[in-house]
Amino acid sequence: MVVKKIACFIRQLVRLALAAMAMGCGLALAQVVQLNSSGGTSASDGLRIYIDASSKMQVTRWNGASSGQQLFDPAYTPLTSLVRLDNGIYLRANGTTYGAQHNVGTPDFLIANNYSTRTISGPTPANPVANGVVQTANASYGITNGPQISVEYRYTRPYDFVTLNVTLTIPNGYAVSAGNPVRYYHAIDTYLGGSDNGCGVSYLDANGNRVVGTYPPPSGTSCPSTTSIPSGVTIVESFRERSGQQFSKYCVAGFQDFWDMSSPWTNCAILNPNGLTTGVTSTYQDTGVAIQYDFTAAGTYTFSYDLVIGSPAVPPYDHLELRYTAGGNLCPMNVTVLGCSSSTVPCPAGSELNANLSGTLTSSGGGGVTWTPSTGNFSIASGSPATSVTAQPLAPGGTITLGATNLSSVPLNGVKCWNGSSATCTLTLPNIGCFASDLDACSNLTGSPGRCAATGNRLYTKVVGQAMSFDLVALAGSPKAVDTSFNSGAGNPVSVDLVSSSGTTINATTRCPTTAPTTVSGVSAQTIAFTSGRPATATTYTVPAGQNTRALRNVWVRFSQGAGGTFCSNDRFAIRPAGFASITSSDANTDVTGVSATATPIIKAGAAFSLTANTGAPGYDGTPGVSPSLIEWIGMPVRVGTLAGSFTTAASVSTGDGASGPAFTYDEVGYFRFQPYGVYDATFTSAYQDVSDTVCINTAPNDFSNTHNAAGKVGCKFGNTAASNYFGRFYPDHFDTTVTQACVAGAFTYSGQPFTLQVAARNAAGATTMNYHGTSATPFSKVTTLSARDSGDTVANPGPGSFTAGSSIALAAFANGVATTSLPSYQLTAANTVPTVVRVRATDSEGVTSLRAAPATSVEGTTTVRSGRLLLRNAYGSELLPLAVPANLQFWSTNGWMNNAADTCTTLTVPTSANNGLTNALRNKTTATLSSPLVAGDSRLRLSAPGAGNAGLVDVSGAILRGANTWLTLPAPTARACFGSCGPRSSVIYFWERY
Repeated sequence: MVVKKIACFIRQLVRLALAAMAMGCGLALAQVVQLNSSGGTSASDGLRIYIDASSKMQVTRWNGASSGQQLFDPAYTPLTSLVRLDNGIYLRANGTTYGAQHNVGTPDFLIANNYSTRTISGPTPANPVANGVVQTANASYGITNGPQISVEYRYTRPYDFVTLNVTLTIPNGYAVSAGNPVRYYHAIDTYLGGSDNGCGVSYLDANGNRVVGTYPPPSGTSCPSTTSIPSGVTIVESFRERSGQQFSKYCVAGFQDFWDMSSPWTNCAILNPNGLTTGVTSTYQDTGVAIQYDFTAAGTYTFSYDLVIGSPAVPPYDHLELRYTAGGNLCPMNVTVLGCSSSTVPCPAGSELNANLSGTLTSSGGGGVTWTPSTGNFSIASGSPATSVTAQPLAPGGTITLGATNLSSVPLNGVKCWNGSSATCTLTLPNIGCFASDLDACSNLTGSPGRCAATGNRLYTKVVGQAMSFDLVALAGSPKAVDTSFNSGAGNPVSVDLVSSSGTTINATTRCPTTAPTTVSGVSAQTIAFTSGRPATATTYTVPAGQNTRALRNVWVRFSQGAGGTFCSNDRFAIRPAGFASITSSDANTDVTGVSATATPIIKAGAAFSLTANTGAPGYDGTPGVSPSLIEWIGMPVRVGTLAGSFTTAASVSTGDGASGPAFTYDEVGYFRFQPYGVYDATFTSAYQDVSDTVCINTAPNDFSNTHNAAGKVGCKFGNTAASNYFGRFYPDHFDTTVTQACVAGAFTYSGQPFTLQVAARNAAGATTMNYHGTSATPFSKVTTLSARDSGDTVANPGPGSFTAGSSIALAAFANGVATTSLPSYQLTAANTVPTVVRVRATDSEGVTSLRAAPATSVEGTTTVRSGRLLLRNAYGSELLPLAVPANLQFWSTNGWMNNAADTCTTLTVPTSANNGLTNALRNKTTATLSSPLVAGDSRLRLSAPGAGNAGLVDVSGAILRGANTWLTLPAPTARACFGSCGPRSSVIYFWERY
């Protein structure tokens, strides 16, 4: 206890000595900065804040009846005594505490190690300042080879708080860790407007920030709450979190606890190696407040907090926002003014204050501006998000800073600005006169509105060879608005033309293309006069039809103002060809009228041919499409065929011609032509097409229109506007022949017997070419000749033999591409010729043949030709019984004549007395019967019994029996039947047949 008292006595002596030195012995005081040096004298002029380079502060505030200092010792400021002020910023680093010296009377005082470096500068702007103006001072505190602190003291008059924006840098390699942290403290000995005693409080405000401080109770000496501010309290001295990070620890306790120098440490002792113990006193006493931030690794840290002396209420909005666009000239500049509840710049939509707010805009430096209204005053009515004021810059090349004063409600963070790309209130004025700060173009509109707007302007697709009209507008500000103050003349002319590019990348400032920009050939620049931001009419800028000669995918309207700079329209557009002027073919060009059935050259149906499409519009470099459904042949014999193929080579950009495809095919005979839009381009303007027909008509039926609709739009697509010439002449690729043998069941045809032949005209794919037709007004079929080949296609006229009938098919025999004839017959030269396979080939007068280029793929029908005869032999029998007369069909084989068991087809004629098939004495006494058709070549000819008493002869005629089968030879012209006793007797006495 004795030691403690001696230590206290020594510290008291030192305290008195230090005070004497500071006050009376010539000790030079450190540099002091004042913020709002004229404040603290009324309820409306805010705080007067003294800041010493050591970090000690004093704050003067109007306390309702008088002005007074708010931090202990209230009798002093940094200008009169530093030792008597018990507050400051401290840093504990590597076991040592740094900061200002303090005197707190008995029982203890603290002598901390001073910072190695400490400076302060300011204020900016200079005193005095008006309400709404933000003033700053900048201080730095450092430790040699150790942590460095920079603090921006930021005060907005007339608020009850000053904001400290802190940057702490711990160098790499410095001894810092979780067990050895760097600690940042700020501690104050409060005075609370004169009571000096108060209650502790800690709570989260409406923004979720921690408030830690002390307040005098509304009455008495008890503390009603440590978690909220009781009603009726007019002053709170506290620290409030702002951004960066939260307090690591905080403490509200008796003022002397913070400066305790000995162990055991008080909870709030700054020298405690373990830091503050978070806690808030609930006892009414002479209080102090401290906050602590902990850092455990090297790096740079930024955070901010408020020192509140007065009401802890947060202002109603974050900042006053001034929005402007710095033009490229000295034209009037629109400044939009709004209050914003968000700290974000630009103010997010929905965060506008929308409350009564007024004040005066200011500018400093660079010659300033002239405001309209002339005072720079503004007023935002409740419910309105913003208002506008016009600033006319005065001095070319100067740098000005925008601000505001006399605000009816002061924001938390003063004035912030947005220039369209960055948050700055400072701008450098250009050295050029009042040119338009921005220009734009749109296609002419109908109805209302009829002129270009401030935003959303579109340029419609144009057609080569037509006049092009555009509306123009001068713009300014952010957001953009029509610049009604802009008037062009001889001193600031606006020259307008068109520029194109193969690419769409644009310069961010001028919006002009950056990929090889080219002035549109043939289009003359025009000088356009602007009055109140617009030309005289929406069609003032018109490019004559005679200058619109090139097709281009990407075109911009370009504005040139000389020293005022160059701009291009926000939107770009396409100039498309009016259509395909011609469609030609180098090989399918026989008869452009599509009439002749004989003109040459000719192309096989299904064979490749070429087409070329030409627009006649230089600049067009597209590849057309084909609509196969849009082909026709007026006067076609049967049907329009199918077109296949595509254009594969793009048009030449120098001419707009020469788009071609070498492998088109047409599957029919005759001709075809394209109907309108059968050849088209739907992709040249693809970048501008949508389902809403925004800049060109993309939906049927007007998507190919070259005529502007009521809104001034044309179709997005183009094609041949009239029917093309005819392409052809196409003829069959080949024939297929099909043989139906005379005896289908037996698979043979007798020599000289007609058989059925079908000849079908085919295209390259094997489908029938139906227009190979012989009964139309102009037949496109031809006379076709038949020839015979052996089965292996090695010998002509096998057997030998030859066609004896039907070897030519008339052109009229073809219907829908097929001719069927039953006339052909093939005759073997000698009767004793073995069965011979005959292959039937068809060839027309233009060389179409059934023999394919690859013979194995040929389809040619065959028939097996047999040399045939009808053999009759005599018969004998009783007149009382029927008599069988042998009558068989035979063919010549390698074994000679033999019955033709395969013949179940031939039909013979029943001989009768009436047809002279039966003659002689018994011709009327007997009746002949036979099988028709034959059974295995046997006629089964029978004569009925003449009956008793009718013995005699009857003769059977071979010619009558053969009937129409004249190709059958007759070795014997007749056969004789003998009934009863009529001549030499048969060795057969009785003959019985059983069936």
